[in-house]
Amino acid sequence: MSMHKPVFVLAALFAFGAGTAVAETPGLGKPITEANITAWNIDVLPDGSGLPPGSGTAKQGAPIYAQKCALCHGENGVNPAPGVLPLVGPSKFDRIDTMKTVPYYKYATTLFDVTRRSMPFPAPKTLTNDELYALSAYILSLNKIIGEDEVMDAKTLPQVKMPNRDNFIVWDPDDGSVRPRCRTRQETEAARHFADYGLVSVRGKWRRKRHSGPPFPGAILMSRF
Repeated sequence: MSMHKPVFVLAALFAFGAGTAVAETPGLGKPITEANITAWNIDVLPDGSGLPPGSGTAKQGAPIYAQKCALCHGENGVNPAPGVLPLVGPSKFDRIDTMKTVPYYKYATTLFDVTRRSMPFPAPKTLTNDELYALSAYILSLNKIIGEDEVMDAKTLPQVKMPNRDNFIVWDPDDGSVRPRCRTRQETEAARHFADYGLVSVRGKWRRKRHSGPPFPGAILMSRF
């Protein structure tokens, strides 16, 4: 008897069994719909891709902020509740320990994206598109980045030039052992300086490495920056 026949029969049995297993699923869950995907597909890119229709100004955003944001972030974006960063901060970052809040963002769309995803606490994703644009305009205006009468929408928001935008660089060491990451020039120089002394930044504080040998991948990128 040829050896090919048993092998063929065995292969057929496996194929039949696999087909039966696929057909006899437990029937859990249900197919995802476009509406389900849309509810979660809310990321906004620096060029404005993903921004929804709507618009708002700083004047429209002021009462919304007072009602839904000031309790945590402080009146006019300063003096926030304990454990919460203010929304108004310096626009010049010439020191590594300068407070980093909204003006530190590279893109204005980041403000919209963060607010849309996580605000207001404890009821995120409850703001309308117009409220989001108005709040973005108000916070940008508080930081003197735009005027209080400027309209923010899907076209104008990506065009806002943030004060720290041109200070970000991509630093990739020659040996390629550390993945690139955006950081300011001042932070890059500080990281290089401290790395020469065997220090790494962990949760915003410089600490001496507890191992010998060359820096491990990502060592000097473990920072608050």
